[in-house]
This record gives sequence, structure tokens and C-alpha cells, in this order.
Amino acid sequence: MSYPNNPGVWAMIALALAVAPAADAQLAPNAHWRTITTAHFRVSFSDSLEATARRAAGSAERAHASLSKELAEPRGMIDLVVADNLDLSNGYATPFPSNRIVIYARPTIDANSLKFLDDWIDLVVTHELAHIFHLDRTRGLWRLGQWVFGRNPFLFPNSYSPSWLTEAIAVHYESKLTGAGRALGTDFDAIVRAHEHAGTAPRLSALSAATPLYPLGSLAYTYGSQLLEKAASRGGPGAMREFVDVSAGRIIPFMMNTNAKRAFGITFDSAFVEWSDSSHHEAQRVLRGSVPPKTLVANGWFSSRPRWVDEHTLIYAGADPKSVPSLREVAVPAASDTAQAAQAAVRVVAPRNSSDATTPLPNGWRVFAQQEYTSPYAQRSDLWVEHDGAPHRLTTGARILHPDATVCTDDVVANQPSPDRPTFCVVAVQLLPGMARLVHVRASADGQDVTIEPLTPASVDDLYSEPRWSHDRTRIVAAHWMRGGTTELTIFARDGRVIQSLGRSRAVVGTPAWGVGDTTIFFTSDRSGRAALYRADLNSGAVARIADSPTALFDNEPSPDGLRLATFVLGANGLDLAVVPALPARATPADSTSVLPPSRGTPVATSDALAGSYSAWRTVLPRYWEPVVEQGFRDETRYGLSLSGSDVVERHRWALNATQGFKSHEAEADAAYSFAGLGQPVIGVGLSQAWDHPGVPDSARKVLLAVARQRRFANLSTSFVRRRVSSSLALTIGGSYEWRAFRALDEYPFSRFSPADRTTLGKRYTYPSFVVGAGYSNARQPYLALGPENGFTASVALRQRRRSDLPSATRANSMVGTVTGYRAFDFGGRIHHLLAARFAVARADLVSATDFTAGGNSGGTMQLVPGVSIGDGRRTFFVRGFEVDALTGSDAMGTNIEYRLPIALPARGLWNFPVYFQRVSAVFFADAATAYCRAGAANSPICFKPTVREWIGSSGAELHFDTALQYDSPYRFRLGVAVPTQGRRYFGASGVAAYFTVGLPF
Repeated sequence: MSYPNNPGVWAMIALALAVAPAADAQLAPNAHWRTITTAHFRVSFSDSLEATARRAAGSAERAHASLSKELAEPRGMIDLVVADNLDLSNGYATPFPSNRIVIYARPTIDANSLKFLDDWIDLVVTHELAHIFHLDRTRGLWRLGQWVFGRNPFLFPNSYSPSWLTEAIAVHYESKLTGAGRALGTDFDAIVRAHEHAGTAPRLSALSAATPLYPLGSLAYTYGSQLLEKAASRGGPGAMREFVDVSAGRIIPFMMNTNAKRAFGITFDSAFVEWSDSSHHEAQRVLRGSVPPKTLVANGWFSSRPRWVDEHTLIYAGADPKSVPSLREVAVPAASDTAQAAQAAVRVVAPRNSSDATTPLPNGWRVFAQQEYTSPYAQRSDLWVEHDGAPHRLTTGARILHPDATVCTDDVVANQPSPDRPTFCVVAVQLLPGMARLVHVRASADGQDVTIEPLTPASVDDLYSEPRWSHDRTRIVAAHWMRGGTTELTIFARDGRVIQSLGRSRAVVGTPAWGVGDTTIFFTSDRSGRAALYRADLNSGAVARIADSPTALFDNEPSPDGLRLATFVLGANGLDLAVVPALPARATPADSTSVLPPSRGTPVATSDALAGSYSAWRTVLPRYWEPVVEQGFRDETRYGLSLSGSDVVERHRWALNATQGFKSHEAEADAAYSFAGLGQPVIGVGLSQAWDHPGVPDSARKVLLAVARQRRFANLSTSFVRRRVSSSLALTIGGSYEWRAFRALDEYPFSRFSPADRTTLGKRYTYPSFVVGAGYSNARQPYLALGPENGFTASVALRQRRRSDLPSATRANSMVGTVTGYRAFDFGGRIHHLLAARFAVARADLVSATDFTAGGNSGGTMQLVPGVSIGDGRRTFFVRGFEVDALTGSDAMGTNIEYRLPIALPARGLWNFPVYFQRVSAVFFADAATAYCRAGAANSPICFKPTVREWIGSSGAELHFDTALQYDSPYRFRLGVAVPTQGRRYFGASGVAAYFTVGLPF
């Protein structure tokens, strides 16, 4: 499809034409931001986060001082953004276009690998700052390149490192400098043992962020950190600094073994062999001393929160690379049959946006928590209720998680709700900016009457999680984490008074649950070095280990009769559901002793610097430029530059691209700016100049003569988005003003043009236009899916355009609409089969200068070097095997059908080359499209006469190679063949067309 008269205005509605749900880390540009400036940091924070930001500033300065003793200091001020618009515990860092760190203030209360810590802010700030120290380091020719081109993203040599190395360095320092964290916790060791037991331990070349192995991208953290610790132990005190410095000056940035040999005295390959051998022997030693429980459901991936519906049925939250999160149900055999039971069948009960606890209640009611967008920039966990498969939101933006619900029974009998309209009493965790607390939620089933009462003070230093009601509903137990990493179980009265504490240790404690009779508490702890199941007696305070595994056990839930515990066993494919005895014949007494290192008792660090207004200009100004070389008209080489920028809270974004053809003297430029400070709408402004060379019929209307057409555009757009986890709706409204001029090329004398065209070549014209675009999608894409699944996307774009001097005669409307449907099929294996079908239609008034083309391939593009890209880009009316403009007209239609099926999941790299092969799939397709000029086209600017509606079509097959380049960046490469099924005369001399491209066609 082409829009030769104004590509800029159609680009304004790209948001509406390609909407898709997204949950990537992002910031709220419309929040009220303020900034604290310290010696090395500008700490920007949104409303209600000043206390957290001051702690982050203090932690950052302390970590900077410590890291400066280990590595070379990064250049300039570092921007640290403290945000709280997403209910997740995470952070990220980048050296481009300036050194920037973003942390989310939500305390980590449910991620097992992040629970062993002394202070969340200390940990996340240290980890992300280590990235800046590592990635900003630049020496030699790389530093010279930055002196010329600025902070160009291609000129940071350490950014070419694989994720397993960059994350390993950050994990190394998060633990070395805080005395806790993942390198010292038990989670990574457990994952390694799980893969060793299953014989699925990955090779070094398989450690990619794109891996399909459990636990997906975290596998790089797990094995990378273990490998780096092994290599670093062979070097001296300054080995890590030398490694980072050597890597920062190496002209070929992928020579990691050479760099490691120089710094550590051993290559990474050799260190990995040594470490793998020792870890294998250690895993075998542990296996000989512990027998894993028999599992009911294997390959559980990210399963959690089991709950008994009755003696024979369990539900739990499940998520895996093949499917979206869901509530799952499994039948449990009788206790006497559990040991001999085969793998149980799992039934998906209901989809979920995220994984959290679901409480089954009488009469088919279920109360649960899940995340949902409350605005385009905020995602919150809320309380929901479900009955007869219909979910209903009880709270909005309340930030409720870890709910445990019961039907309230304290009403006056006369006011008792009926079973059809119960009132729920829920204990849960409520998040607040940078803090958390326990709350009691009382909610009617229709959500009309909801009250939230705090049970504990909001705090960042005393965090309670996973609360559970006792069977008699008089007490509540919760896991309690205290700053410094000490944990215990705390028992409260209904009004929040602390009754008892027990099970204290410096370890990760979680998932407490009451035994029958409410005299015992079952919980998990890794105090022994492996997460296992424990039982605490409330009368004596005695704690005993009752079940363990060579890997780890997570979660526990006593059965209604109190004789069994549902738990998850860590395996090579995640968390496998198992049932173990709650009252084993033998139990191992336990005390507060923990094998984990003691706390260093590091005090809280804060900053008392004055808080001022946030200024975007310090970070939005250009920091780099890159040269652009591209091919122009008649193979002319064009030269130019490209640069862009954004402020740290993503309120302002801009980009500029400019090139010059020195032979044709044709300059082109494209400048774009967007402002998101209002939240909604996002305002976009664009200015551009472009040249093209359309054909104009000669005076005899027999031959097309090329002319030079100059187009200048000024565009303004407003975009609105309604985002949900499972769907997205977008609307863009905009206007454009175009200035157009023509000139004849030197080789064509004026005499060859018609009198009317000679007048055109000497005049300038202006064209105002108005556009509106909308799009909707409810298709979701699991991690290993071959594309969006089980939904549809639809989009429509409308435009009205006229010429200023002849508004009535030149007013033209045009429309483009597409609809695509996706249906997944489960034939076993780890990846669904997928059927995808698409239909597109376009129509323009005959006075319009907009034409539509049919033919060519569709996909994406990939930049090889600045100014050089491969790929076809996205097309609306594509037919594989045909030329891009095989058919042209004012009207167009097209349809495409694909059947995608998985072939292989190699999940491995290519020795030490920066490439990783994730999977291979096959596609069988059929394409058809037409573009034509309908009746009345004699005076059309693009149609000289009506044309027969002629179709072109092809069918064929493709092999798709999902590959990660530079170790971790995913791309899909397509190798295909197509044969014509219609319009053979437009296909070319050969009866078969082979092609190579990148990206999905739709």
C-alpha cells in the first residue's frame, strides 16, 4: 500500500492501526514530578514518594561510593526515577541517551528470588547502579567514537555483552555490597539442581534472555551469576575492574573469553565446565539424601497459591509460556492412592490477568485478586469476585493482593445476606506508595458496599504478606519480614492486635496456613539452604521440618481433613503440583538457625537535599547523532544524520532525520515531537519535507514522464488509548497541511507535457486534510506463541483531503480497514498451532491522489548499521511472490490466511557467536488481493481509465526462525517460497518465487 501524497499524516494514525495490549515497564508522564539533587544523582519522584525517594537518594550515594572502589566511575550526573504507577517490584537502567535508572517503589513481598534482602531500596538501587558502572565504561576507539558522535547507542562496547554477563555483574554487586540478594539466596541453587536432576542443564551458549527453558529470562541471571562467581574467584581483588575495563576497550566486543582470561586467568568456557562439573556432583549428593515428592501435575511452570475446593479438588494459579495466566483445577486422588496416582488432568477454569490467590467459597463464589489497568499508565491489583464464570471487580485502584476470603457471619440475623448476595470478609495486603500493610476488606457481592480497614501500620521496614484466616475466623496469620532480613510468623486478632510470633530466622518464610483445629501453622522456609515445608505448634512454639525436596518446595495448603498438604516441587519445567502428608511419621526439629549469611545491620541512608521542580530540559536535549546513508531516486546516494531524545519520565519525545542528495539537490527531513504530559491525549506534532518522482502522462497520454515532486507537511494529532490487560482500544484524530510543488527533470523538455501539466509544474498547491483512525484488539500472545491467539484485531482509518484553491472540486475521502482473527489449537507439545486469517479493504474518491497497491511481501525491518536496514515493512494488500506494485488503483481488497505450526525448539546458541536459536516453525499460506480503478476514473489523478477488477494470488510455505541476535534481541527470520494461483502474468518469468525477510506479515 502506498500513500504518495502524504505519508506523514497516515503515520499519525499508526497507533490506531496496530494496537495491542502491553504491560511493559513504563512511567506516568502526567504525574506531578519533583527532583532531589545530590552529589551524583538527580532523583525524580512522583506524588507521595518523597520519603521513598530520599531513601533511594541516600542508598544511591552510598552504593556509588562503594562501587567507585570496585569499578571506574560513570561519567556525569545519573538520573534516578522513583515510580509507583505499576504494582511490580522491578527496575531498569540504561546508559543511553544518558545514564538513567528507574526503580519501582513497590516492596518485594511475593517474588521468591527477591525475598532474601535487608532492604528493597538498597538492593534495587545497587543492582541498577552496577549496570550503569558497567555499561557506561568506554575506552579506546569507542571513546573516540563517542567524542565524535556523542552517546550513540552503537558505541557502548559493554552493551554488546549477553544478558547473562550484564545481569551477573549486577547480581554480584547487589550481594557483595548489601550482604543479601540473589547471589547469596537459595533460589538460584535450587534452579540449578532442578535442571541437573532432569538432565536439562543448559550450555553456556544457551544462556539467552530469549530462552524457552525455565525460568525463561531469569535463567540468564541464575547461571550467569554462578558462572561469574566461579570466574571471579580465580582472579585477584581487582579482577572485576580489570575485566570491565578490558571489555570497554576491546574493538571486537564479543571476545568475552579473551577478556576473562586476561582479567580472571580463566576463560568463561573453562570456568563453566569447572562449575558445571561441581554443581552436577553437588546436585547428585543432595539427590542421594532427599527423595522428591511424587507430583500430580508436572511442567507447572509459574504455578502458585493452591487452594482446596473439597477433599478431592484443588485449584491454583497457573501461567506458562504456552498459555496466558489462568485459574486451573485438578482432581486429587484419595490419600491412599496418591503415591500410585498418574499425572492428573488439568482443567482451565477461568482466565486471569495475573497470578494471585483465589479463595473458593460456598455456592460457587470465588474471591481473587488480579491486576488491571486503571489508566493508560497505571496497572493496579484489585479484589474481584466470580460466580458462574462471570468476574466482577469489587475495588478499583485499591492495590489489594494476597486475599484470603470468607463469607461474613457477624451480621445481625435479620440483616443476613442471602447466599445469592453474600458479603465477603477478606484479609489481604494493601500496597501504598513505597509501603504495604495488612487490611480487612468487607465487600458486598455486587461491589456496591466496600470498606477497607487497616490491620497494621503502613511500613517499608515491617512488611506482612500472605495473610490467612483461622478456621474459626478469630485470628489471622501472616508472614512478617523485618528490615535486616529477619522473618517470622505473626498471629493477629481480628482487630489487628499481635497475639503471638514464632518461627523467627534470617531466611525466607512464606505461605502460612492453619492446620485443622487452629493449633498448628504450616509454612515454607529456606533456613536449611533449601525451601521446605515446616510445621509450627502454637502451644509450645516448636518448629519442625515435615517435607523437603532435592530442589525446593513452595506454597502449602492443608486439605480439609488436615491430613495432606498441597505444595509445589521445583522441577526443570517449573513448579509441579504435589500432595504430601501433613503429619509424617518423622519430622526434623528446627530452630532459628539459618545457613544464610547474617545481616550486616546497615543503617538506613537518606538525603535531606531540597526537593525542587522537575525539569525535562536537562535530559531531553540531544546527546548523540548518527550518520545516515541511504539510496535515493535513480540510485543516488544520500547522506544525512539522525538524532532523537526523550526526558527521563517520558513526557517529551522527539526525533529528527535529515538527508541530502548532492546530485539532485533534493533535501529531505522528518521531525517528530510528542507530548504525553496530559496523560490523555498524547499530542503529536510533525514537520517534514520529502521528494518523490511520480509519472505524469505526456501530451499524447501514452508515456509516463517522471517529474520531481516536493512535499512539505505540518501534522498535528491527538491520540487516546483505553488499555486493559486483555484488550486495547485506540483512537487518533489529526490534521495535516501539505505544501506541494513540482519541477521537470532535465531530461524531459516542457514541450512533452500537456498544457495543463505545464501549468502544474510552475505552481505551488496546498492541501489541508483531516484524519481519524481507530483500532481494537483482544488477542493475547503467550511467551512462546507463534503470534497473537484467540481473539481479533480491527482497525479503520478515514481521511478527508482537499486542495485549497479548489476545495469543492478536489474534496476527496479515503478509507482503509482491516480485521484479523486468530485461533489457537492445542495438539500437545509446548507451543500451540495457530490459524490466522485477515481481510483488508480500501477505497478512495476518484478525485483523490491516493492510490493503493497490491503485491509484495509484508513483515518488519531490522537495522544492520545506521542507514542500512533489511526487511519489507508492513503492507496492507500484500501477496507474496509478486512485485510491490503489481496492481495499482483507487480501490483495493485483500485477504490472507496462514496456518502456523511448531517444528523444533533448539534453545541453543552457536558456540560463542552472538546468536541464539530459540525455535523453528512452519507456515502454510494463501494470499489474494486486487487493486483497480473503478468506473468514472478518466479524470482521476491516479487512474487514466477504469480497469478490470483483476486479482493476484499466491500460496506457499515458509520456515520461521525465531532467533536472538547479540545474544538476547529477538527477531523472526522468514524463508519462504510462493507460487502464483491468480494473475500469473504479473508474477514474473519464474513459476516459483523464493524470498527472505524478517518479522510477522500480520
